[in-house]
Amino acid sequence: MFDFTLLVLATLAMLWIAWPHSRFAGFYAGALLALLHGRDGIPQTAQRDLIIAVLMLGACAFAIHAVRNVKSWPMLGCGLCSGIALTIKPTAAPLGLLLLLPIILPRGPRSLKLSRYLFAGIVGLAGPVAASLVFLQREGSVPEFMIAVRGMWPYYSKLAPRSIGYLLLHSISPLLPLVLLWVVMLVVSAARELPWRRPWNPERVALWIGLGIGFLSYIGQRKGFPYHRYPALAFLLLMMGLDFAAVLRRPGVLRICGVIGLAAGALIIAPVSAYKTAGYDWRNQELFTMLRSDLEQQGGAGLSGNVQCLDEFSGCINALYRMDLVQSTGFLVDFYFWAPHQTQVTEAMRQRFWSAIQQKPPRVFVVMKQDWPEATATYSKLNQWPQFADYLGANYNLAVDRSPQTWVKWESRPYPTMSYRIYVRKN
Repeated sequence: MFDFTLLVLATLAMLWIAWPHSRFAGFYAGALLALLHGRDGIPQTAQRDLIIAVLMLGACAFAIHAVRNVKSWPMLGCGLCSGIALTIKPTAAPLGLLLLLPIILPRGPRSLKLSRYLFAGIVGLAGPVAASLVFLQREGSVPEFMIAVRGMWPYYSKLAPRSIGYLLLHSISPLLPLVLLWVVMLVVSAARELPWRRPWNPERVALWIGLGIGFLSYIGQRKGFPYHRYPALAFLLLMMGLDFAAVLRRPGVLRICGVIGLAAGALIIAPVSAYKTAGYDWRNQELFTMLRSDLEQQGGAGLSGNVQCLDEFSGCINALYRMDLVQSTGFLVDFYFWAPHQTQVTEAMRQRFWSAIQQKPPRVFVVMKQDWPEATATYSKLNQWPQFADYLGANYNLAVDRSPQTWVKWESRPYPTMSYRIYVRKN
């Protein structure tokens, strides 16, 4: 339901932007974004970059509305969307460039001063940022936040980087033929003066800003995860939809390109994506069901504050969340504990975790077999930290060792359900 709501909002923003030019283009782009998101698989649901994509579209829609109607108040919405996106990931910071969009307004009466546009946008941008800082201050988490900014984030950004070739190819892989057709169409139209391609058209500039920010965010994160490309795909789909629809009114090869582009999206990419989405077994909840049953036997609700996951993103944290159980420490992931080459950052994280479990030893440890960013899943990751492995063996008993035999089809390629072990503290 969360993703469905986001996709509806994305489509509404696209329709808002495309309304004076082609309502179909907005619906075309929104529908394809939804289907491509479904095609990527269940692990890509509720991801931050999808939220950022929707906020970027919203910011762009507000900025364009301000330019179209020569009103400053929509810039408040533009700034608000930009500010919320910034609090989710710093890669959205360049979205603030949209606040400058009215400066390049080439036509129409300027009944309002540009300072009013900028003031409204800056106020909207500052609101979410200020609220986040107040929240961190109230919770006493500013030092932790700064540790993450200065240490963990730079460290994480260097893990499992993809080559630039891989990133470029996979950034548009589901749409590659369509994008190539669009590029050809742009080249052909470059020598012609088309009504929808006026120089320095502010709406066009806003869309290019969104596409550029989305693409740089995808490249900058260097992981190549499918959901990282959503901001770029959202703007790319909208621009292609608008361009394909616009050239339907032109004679010759441009009209042919437009017909092929719209038909390929509607009759090939859309049904293929829908077919792949329908093939995913979202009902398979074996891991959660099994883990919940085992945790219920170890104390159930009484484990809140007395259980600790050693997991990256394979399901333990999700299980605790759905069971309303709080972990013993504030550590959500464990990949930095097992790094084969320890750094100052990972050593500091180890020491903080070690201090936390010494002060309040968890009653239960749940160790997932996942070992990201390594390609193999193995419990031998514990051996990368001998001190902790010895502590676990000396103070805890292995109570549960699960190795499910079923496979999960949550993505295009099925994979086995993740194994896990539960260790219970000795009396």
